[in-house]
Amino acid sequence: MSADPNPAEWPQFVSHKIVRATPIVFIEEVTVDEVIEGKFRALFIEPEGHHRQFFPSEPGMLNRAQIGWMAVIYEDGWRSVSPKESFDKGHKPYNPHATKKLLMSRDNPDGWPLEDLLSLVCIELLAKTVRLNGDTTPAARGTRARNRQVVGLLTQAEALQRETLEELDTLGPDQGPRGVPRIGKRPGEN
Repeated sequence: MSADPNPAEWPQFVSHKIVRATPIVFIEEVTVDEVIEGKFRALFIEPEGHHRQFFPSEPGMLNRAQIGWMAVIYEDGWRSVSPKESFDKGHKPYNPHATKKLLMSRDNPDGWPLEDLLSLVCIELLAKTVRLNGDTTPAARGTRARNRQVVGLLTQAEALQRETLEELDTLGPDQGPRGVPRIGKRPGEN
């Protein structure tokens, strides 16, 4: 067992940030030497089939973590734990070389809902725009202005998509991309 996890081996996920994460596979009470009396919890993860200890940046997280939760490392090195259900709601697996479809559909049930993707693009573009604050060059001013316009248009597109979802909800519950469609036909249906 190694005490130093190699996060480069972990799968990547994307929300408005790219993180590395892997499940916590077991938790153990560890007796500390005589200098530090008592016990503490040790979290173990299993990337690439090798158990390794994981230490969150905030020590109090050790006591809250449970088996099956996600051990998470952010781009800035911060280490955290998250209940799997919460993690899954906010993250999708990340593949920088994906060639498959991006949007959720019958053919791509694991894709992004349009409204979520538009929201994430807005967040990312706003973050990029904020980094230009203080730069008074004409190019930076123009880029900020165009980025604000793009965010406005994306926000309008998200609002239109949400209107569509509300209209579809009047036809019945959403059964997801693998369920019975509320409008249109499945391929091969008459």
